Amino acid sequence: MRSLTLIFCLISTTLAQLQIDDSLNKTCAKMNGIWRQRSDPQAITGDTCKMNFKVSTRDKADATEFSELFAPWRLLDAEVIKHSDGRQTTQCFVEATLACKKGWVQMFGHCFMRPNSEVVATYDDAKEMCDKNGGYIAFMHHRYIPGVWKRYFRGVGQIWVNATETWDQYIQSTGTVDGTALALAFTGKHFDFSVPPNSLIRIDPKIKLEVLCEYKPPVTAAEINYLGRRYSEIYYPSVSVNNGILVRSASSYTRSSTNVDVCKKVLKPFLFDANSPFVPDQGTIDRLSEVNMQNKFLLTRSGQKTKVKVMSDSRSLPIWCKLGKSLKFTFDPPEGYTPFVRSNGEVVAHKLYLEKVTYEAAKKKCAEDKAVLTGMDSSKEAEDLANLAAEKKLGNAQMWLGGRRSSKCLKINKYSEDRNDECARRRVIQWEDGIAHSQEFEDSWWKNGKNINNPDYANKNQECLTFVYGNPGWADPASPGFLDDIKCDGKLSFYCSKMVEVKIVEE
Repeated sequence: MRSLTLIFCLISTTLAQLQIDDSLNKTCAKMNGIWRQRSDPQAITGDTCKMNFKVSTRDKADATEFSELFAPWRLLDAEVIKHSDGRQTTQCFVEATLACKKGWVQMFGHCFMRPNSEVVATYDDAKEMCDKNGGYIAFMHHRYIPGVWKRYFRGVGQIWVNATETWDQYIQSTGTVDGTALALAFTGKHFDFSVPPNSLIRIDPKIKLEVLCEYKPPVTAAEINYLGRRYSEIYYPSVSVNNGILVRSASSYTRSSTNVDVCKKVLKPFLFDANSPFVPDQGTIDRLSEVNMQNKFLLTRSGQKTKVKVMSDSRSLPIWCKLGKSLKFTFDPPEGYTPFVRSNGEVVAHKLYLEKVTYEAAKKKCAEDKAVLTGMDSSKEAEDLANLAAEKKLGNAQMWLGGRRSSKCLKINKYSEDRNDECARRRVIQWEDGIAHSQEFEDSWWKNGKNINNPDYANKNQECLTFVYGNPGWADPASPGFLDDIKCDGKLSFYCSKMVEVKIVEE
């Protein structure tokens, strides 16, 4: 079996509810392109269009550079098309991963609009105009964007802009109206100044210029999927799942309360922040099983196909973080059972039966209620079982759990001192019926005797696992553990457990 730590974190985001990107839809129709609309607002593939430009480019690299500037959506592919009459055109295949509101044009992951092409405004008035339209003054994200603006917003002269201080080196002086507000002079000709075309200038904010507004549309599953593909070009391959992607950390970690901080660092290249645990469903686990992990040599003794399994919290392995939509979950525990949410997102419900029976009889009693003898994945889950015993007002007691000594270890005394041996202390007992996923037991889980460490496998006949509540007479009061092995024919109370179906709440 392939094993890896599954720690999932989410960004906090609301997915856009616009059905299509209006700007790509109109452009595709104008270019007689091949249009495919996204299946729904939360689809991992956005709107796409294949459009041909009557422009001859030299090769694929040249076609790609052309497409990035003249079709400023997310570029999927670019080709040089050779026609039978000898002509060459450039085909751009683009995806609108985001969805801009009607009247806005999507460019490089942002939405732009001229609120009124007939109006000029001071810098402060321009800010107010953009604010009323749900945006802000256009920002210069990279050096190519002025040319794209000029082509899409034809006839524009000079506009107000914002930019980082790295653009300061390109600012030209007007010699007449220099000030504090940044502007882009496409024509360079204005009543109050004259500069070379396409000059970046800083002028008096009371000068009146044309207005170009911008806003960042809400993130979509399609945009997250796109970012994951780009991330995969540099780092580890991302994995597409419903409503987002999974991204792997480079380093290895043990499961702890700081794992969300790890995911914050992993997700920094996406400019999003991790803020909560993610509950992985079986589909997500299965999808990870399909990932071809690099530099891994996988062996299975059974010959079965490798798959991902949740494993002991103590192991140090890479972390998978999810970039996607925060989802709400609900579950209905069976009557009489107490639910517990495990760290892997599963919900299991436990019930304590006070009737005292043998191990095999306890298994049958649980089966009659469509349950199995209880197992656990963490000390926190053990605390939950202890709370059930406290509610029943039990004193010092032992109850059956669904664990039994491995058949491979029946002939050895106690356990192997070699931690890597299959009969080591952490592996000598195995969970039955798949009720728990931890393949290894922590040393601290065992309740030791006054003169011996458990599991002691006394007389080679103590095969069955019990939960220890309180401090029985045989136990070492200084031992904080909660597990002990005893003979299977003893009569004890027992815990039963059921897996609980977790459902996504539709919003």
